[in-house]
This record gives sequence, structure tokens and C-alpha cells, in this order.
Amino acid sequence: MNLGATLYVKDSNGAVELYKKAFGLTLGYNLSYEDTEGMKAYGLDVADDYVPYKGYFHADMVKNDKVVFSISGEMDANVDGSALGFYQKEIQLSIGLDSMEAVQHAFDVLSEEGRVECEPAPAADIHYGSVIDKYNIWWYLDIG
Repeated sequence: MNLGATLYVKDSNGAVELYKKAFGLTLGYNLSYEDTEGMKAYGLDVADDYVPYKGYFHADMVKNDKVVFSISGEMDANVDGSALGFYQKEIQLSIGLDSMEAVQHAFDVLSEEGRVECEPAPAADIHYGSVIDKYNIWWYLDIG
């Protein structure tokens, strides 16, 4: 069993680049709001007068040919999401990385413009980090 997670963020283009850098991910299957033909082919009702949102409707973030999580830019068009019928809620995602170096790297990238909850400190037996990134996603980073 796999748990699939989609992160609804404001500035999906920036989030994709941040998570690529933090976790060494690549962009997999994706569909941009600007691709009206792709949106229609996906089965979404896009009228001729459609003014697209910016960013990604859906973007898979991939490592070792497996989707780790997905990004959706539905928040790009609306700060509080009310017109879309939802509000972004705080959530913590735990991600196991290959080494302490990978934990530290992800922590350093995600804490830029973010909020540190717990800084990794291997010398003090703190082999994990916890940070809320600039997209308000709370990450628990450890070796696993």
C-alpha cells in the first residue's frame, strides 16, 4: 500500500523547483493550467473564453521512477481557496531520506524563508529536522 499525497500550494512553479532542489526529485507527469488543450483532453470543462490560472493543475514529483508526492497549484488563483470550496490546512509530512547529509541538505533548502521547528544536530543525537517551508508545508525529515 502506498499513500499518495497532493500538496495544494500557492506558487506551484516555485514549489516544484524548491522540492526538486531539497529532495533531488524530478518533475514527472504534469499538466499546466496554461495548457488549455491538455486540460480539455484530461476531461476538464475549459470553455473558449477560459482564462487559465497560473502554474500546475497537477505535477508529480518523482524519485527513482516512483511518485513521492504531487503538487497542485489550485491555490495559485485564490489565496484562501474559498472559491474552490476548500481551505489549506496545516499538515506535517514525514519523509525518510538516505543519509544525514540528505537530511541536512533538505533542511537547509526548506528552511530558507521557512520556519525552523527543530534543527538537526547529529552531535547531540538529533538525527532529524522539522521545518515549515515557505508554502506552509510542515516537514519532518529523518533517515529512513
